Amino acid sequence: MVFWHYNYCIHNKPHMKNIYTAYSKVIMGVNHYFVKKFITFPDLKNVPDVLESYGMHDDFERACSIASINDKDIKLQLFQEIQENTDNGRVIQMGAKIINAAQS
Repeated sequence: MVFWHYNYCIHNKPHMKNIYTAYSKVIMGVNHYFVKKFITFPDLKNVPDVLESYGMHDDFERACSIASINDKDIKLQLFQEIQENTDNGRVIQMGAKIINAAQS
């Protein structure tokens, strides 16, 4: 998921903006949150996004703190989007029998 936040210069024209991404992943039975904060320059062509900060932790608030994301509204939006993506996921049972090549 991607969340955009604009920063304005003195003339009120966007010269850079922040992009936020977040997702969760279960690692060794524990849900971990991954959050990233990028800087992008939309006025400059062919300039890639720059990773400003990154956080990973099993506590969402701590992951945001590590990534220097302190805005309550941005954190709320990111967490809600993680929850929506988790709710939309489904588990597919993989019960296929493994056959040794020598047996086939």
